[in-house]
Amino acid sequence: MPRKEKLKIGSVCLLSKICTRTQYSHAVLKKPQAGDFRVQEEYGGQAESVAPAAPLIEQAQRVVALIPERLLFARVDAVEVDGKLWLMELELIEPALFLNYDPLAPRRFAGAIASLC
Repeated sequence: MPRKEKLKIGSVCLLSKICTRTQYSHAVLKKPQAGDFRVQEEYGGQAESVAPAAPLIEQAQRVVALIPERLLFARVDAVEVDGKLWLMELELIEPALFLNYDPLAPRRFAGAIASLC
């Protein structure tokens, strides 16, 4: 991938319900500290709540739809380049879902869990 000075690195969190389409929950934009490229908190990176454009959410949903198994959640870590989502990592067992960045995210996650029962 060509180097871009202002890549947008983010995570789109999706909740899956059994027998229905993947539901968007929330998203964060990860930013490295000045002079670094790593976005992880342990390296000084920060995350902020964002509302991605609908086409990016749809692209993330299409990625998750390729998985045949039923999922409770998925975190799509990606880079946005010229309005397109470039998948970096698909988290299916990740404990960090950034639920604290959206006040309704914990309730949506609990609802997804309840729908399994």
